Amino acid sequence: MALIPAEFIKPIVIALAGGLFLSISNLVEDSKKSESEKIEKDAYFWLAFTFWPISSAFLCFLYLDSGNKLSSWLAFHIGLSSPLILKTLTSVAAINESAPSGAEE
Repeated sequence: MALIPAEFIKPIVIALAGGLFLSISNLVEDSKKSESEKIEKDAYFWLAFTFWPISSAFLCFLYLDSGNKLSSWLAFHIGLSSPLILKTLTSVAAINESAPSGAEE
């Protein structure tokens, strides 16, 4: 029994490619800025650079493991949008945790 079913591999790799495309795109955009505006390429930067593609692949796995079928295009889109999806989910969770019980949203 494999940890990841064989039919999951292609969409996961495509989602990973989408996340990597986004990270590289951000790096290219940063290279066009003046030296004073460029982001410092420290360990935190490279951690985030690798985190988003990996999170894209994991998010794609979660979709597939839930029984959803993904086209290649949708898997790539998940890869591109995973930072936004995860940031939105975490901000909603933070809002829900900070609201007093019984408060209306």
